[in-house]
Amino acid sequence: MPEYGKNILRDNGFKNIVLDGIVTGFQIRLTVSYYRGIQLSQVGGYRLIVDGEEFTMDKIRMSIDGEHFYNARELAEQSDTTWEFGSRAYLRVEKPGGLSRGMHEVTVYSTVMVPYMGPNGITTHQTEMMTMVAPEASAKESPIRYGVSLYSYQIEVLNRQLTLEETFEEVRDAGADGVEIIPQATIPNFWHMDDRFVDEWFRLLDKYGLKPVAFDSFCEENTLVKMSGRVLSLEEKIEVQKKFIDAAARLGFHKTRSQMWDEQILDAVLPYAEEKDVCIGVEVHAPMKITSERVQRIVEKIQKTGSKHLALVPDFGIYEKEAPPVVLAMHIRDGAHEDLIAYAKELKAAGAGRDEIIAKITEKGGNDEDRAAAGRISNNSYDDPENLKGVIPYISHLHGKVWQMEEDLEDCCLDYANPLRVLVQNGFSGYIDTEYEGNRHTQDLGPVRGIEQVRRHHAMMRSYVDKYLG
Repeated sequence: MPEYGKNILRDNGFKNIVLDGIVTGFQIRLTVSYYRGIQLSQVGGYRLIVDGEEFTMDKIRMSIDGEHFYNARELAEQSDTTWEFGSRAYLRVEKPGGLSRGMHEVTVYSTVMVPYMGPNGITTHQTEMMTMVAPEASAKESPIRYGVSLYSYQIEVLNRQLTLEETFEEVRDAGADGVEIIPQATIPNFWHMDDRFVDEWFRLLDKYGLKPVAFDSFCEENTLVKMSGRVLSLEEKIEVQKKFIDAAARLGFHKTRSQMWDEQILDAVLPYAEEKDVCIGVEVHAPMKITSERVQRIVEKIQKTGSKHLALVPDFGIYEKEAPPVVLAMHIRDGAHEDLIAYAKELKAAGAGRDEIIAKITEKGGNDEDRAAAGRISNNSYDDPENLKGVIPYISHLHGKVWQMEEDLEDCCLDYANPLRVLVQNGFSGYIDTEYEGNRHTQDLGPVRGIEQVRRHHAMMRSYVDKYLG
């Protein structure tokens, strides 16, 4: 039979199916394998091969709404039910015990009966490596909770591959129950958020059983009117940060991820945050370390005030063993030189600071991309995970940076094993919100698989946490 197309298998929706506490099989999602919508009665059938094991239609049920599932005989009778072009369908496969946590090779063969293509229809097939998180496989109840920053799916959202509701569904299907957002990326007309969005937000939280974990606030007060030549007054800057707190509270968030390092602003805003019951989480981001002076000043402020509405948000980027290869590879594609990148790494290893590294790269004839790559190399830092012990009582939640999760379920440059060990063994209880940041550094190479990256990250974290829980 002829083959039509190659891109029918979707990353989202890959999960085990649990009914009455028993894992009965697994699910994949896919799109219609034709250039237009078809009737379900035109679906000729599916065949799946997962890690060499074959599944045929006697073990498969299909749905286009996630509620009504049909076997092969029932599909053939659905001549009035349209599978719209571009929409996703669900395939549920009977397999007692489902699929184990980790990577699986999934091949799907799709046959549809459509005009022009002869009596046997057309067959499409696609193979992908996909990660099963399998939260039901955890041996113990974990003190670590799992969330996702919707930033992780930004390219899929930008390309209209995921709606807001589908991001919620994917967070749930990845076994997480927490959501973090960058408001300007999620909320239409953020500064004037309307009731319709608020109503939809709470509807989705309820439908998918999710919790609002962290609301990202930044330093907008420094850039809002910069191009006009005017600088906001201190009072105006405080009002900008209060807007973030108001919006967070309105959507049910009790925590922010903030870069509010200006202590004048922080001191003025903290009483307002307490009034609104929103904890200001100040992010500890590379090249800072837990022991950095300004981080310690925040710890001292928490201790002095006794406030429960001020905390730290350590980002796993502070456990970076080397500058991210995906970022440096992007700079090379954009014109940086591999020999100068290697030289910048040598300078960094010898203890040179940012200004010295960039100056020496410039002396060697480096261009703007070389300098950008050198700057990123200079920011590479690795904090001692043991430093977490002293600040666990002051942590709001953690930010789970991801640059590139490999097929061995490890990030290309970040250490998760040791920080997770310290957190688990020293009694941390709270959320780690995945933030896949490699997406914007790889989109020129082809389809970005943010969904798959998040799944790999969650499978890795759960495996480590299970290990340390014993």
